[in-house]
Amino acid sequence: MTSPKDSKLIRNFVWAKDPRRYFSDCLKIQPKTGTDNVFLEPNKHQAVIQDAIDDQRRRGVPVRIMVLKPRQTGSSTISCANLFHQVRFIKGLGMVVSMDFDSAEHIFGINQRFYHYLPASEKEVLKLVASNRKELKFAEPHGGRIAVETAGKASGGHSFTIRHLLLSEVSRWPVDCEDTRVGLLNAVPREADTTVIIESVANGMSGWFWQEWNKKDSDYVKIFLPWFAHDEYRKELPIEASLYETTLSPEELRLIGQFNLALEQLEWRRWAIRNNCNDDVEKFKEQYPATAREAFISSGNTFFHIPTLEEIATSNGMRCDLRETERPDGHKEITPLANPRGLLVVWKRPELGHSYAIGSDVAEGIEIEGAPAYDIKDYSSADVIDRHTGEQAAQLHGHLTPDEFGRQLALLACWYNRAFVGVESNGGYGAHTMDSMQQAGHPLGLLYKPDNRDKLGFCTTPASKKSILSKLDMALRKGELIVSSEETVNELRSFVQKPDGRLEGGSGNKDDRVMSLAIAYQMMIVAPATDFYFKDKQVMRPASYKPYKSIYAPSHSASTRLV
Repeated sequence: MTSPKDSKLIRNFVWAKDPRRYFSDCLKIQPKTGTDNVFLEPNKHQAVIQDAIDDQRRRGVPVRIMVLKPRQTGSSTISCANLFHQVRFIKGLGMVVSMDFDSAEHIFGINQRFYHYLPASEKEVLKLVASNRKELKFAEPHGGRIAVETAGKASGGHSFTIRHLLLSEVSRWPVDCEDTRVGLLNAVPREADTTVIIESVANGMSGWFWQEWNKKDSDYVKIFLPWFAHDEYRKELPIEASLYETTLSPEELRLIGQFNLALEQLEWRRWAIRNNCNDDVEKFKEQYPATAREAFISSGNTFFHIPTLEEIATSNGMRCDLRETERPDGHKEITPLANPRGLLVVWKRPELGHSYAIGSDVAEGIEIEGAPAYDIKDYSSADVIDRHTGEQAAQLHGHLTPDEFGRQLALLACWYNRAFVGVESNGGYGAHTMDSMQQAGHPLGLLYKPDNRDKLGFCTTPASKKSILSKLDMALRKGELIVSSEETVNELRSFVQKPDGRLEGGSGNKDDRVMSLAIAYQMMIVAPATDFYFKDKQVMRPASYKPYKSIYAPSHSASTRLV
């Protein structure tokens, strides 16, 4: 017969090896419905997270999990349960860091409830020591503790070793918390019995969470939880199924075909859109995404119309350098030379009889907040647009001094039939660029100068910036611009309006290509239509801009736009 002491040892061994058994025997949660606390039995979403954690533990590697989640499916609860289990059996410090005080209070309440309802035998092992901080501190000889902090605590992680870490809602952490995040992650040793779980809803295509989610060489196992995989997101049909099917919208039919949804799931979706999302389908996609891509593109304060951007078919142009050569008869020619490391990408060579506009954003040497350390500086960028068709013909983009950028711009403008050029003139850098362009032979009359200013260049103020960006957004929506660059589209996706009204790339994202494209479109509008220029000793008149093509037109598919 097994003695009580042996039974306790066996039970502890089973609990240590099987977290799910420990959850169902020891940890209670408060369900959404009803008032009685119940033992934790993972739902489908929680089971997916637990499977990933168990797999890494079986393989003897550090647990590193990143969860992209919808609302209210229990990912924080299962993550806290794992942290509680690890502190119980591995000991050491477990820490939960959330975005603000209210969310930290909620998560601390989960851990308090776990402890409060523990069996008496467990409380003998985990004797609680009173503390003034938000923590559960256990007496020696156990000595472990669980602390809950907010992301605004700037010193987090710099003075202690963390064995088990949960970072909650990281996409919504304050922008000045990068030092906190770095300190916390570096406080966790890379050892087999350590745990890092990062979980969040999406918040647009910018910031550290977005960057880490899309990083190909990340240490984290990525888990996306679609709304329809959650047990609770179903509702009884109000009418017979055969009649209900006749009410389905094209979008709902697409969801059935793509994800094999049941009618009861679609009824819950209708209910949630109506009651939880103010009848806004896009808001539903943000809170309850069906795919990871949908989660990011439907969330955040994006400035440009995301559905339009999603329809743009980009293509790979020719990466090259421009070289100017002089023939024996004295005639100069500009030739593109293929170079996989070149700063110029060409989608459409200059055509006789076409005129072009160029918009350029000159780098100021600033560091982009939240950008990775290996790519923190802003870039100089220029876009060439065909004024007749609205096509993005070429893009110059790189780290160049203002003088060298001007020389390259002059060469580019000359090749594109002496294009009309608008250079952003803020901060004095643009003036250096335009001086360099004139020294390289670019005509003064083909540089933008506003009617009400003596100085050359496009001055970007908050008002003028919003104006040209709004015009760019409408041009994209109406198909007046045909964008070829995937990098440009990515910057457009992550361009946001900040709470204070500023328009710029989201946290960690550049916006050089956005600004050069916006200025280029403005140059298409304001460039004179009657200027003459020379090409091969022929006098040419630029065609006036006539927006008539659409980004959806088959004649401008990716294959036909290649050089």
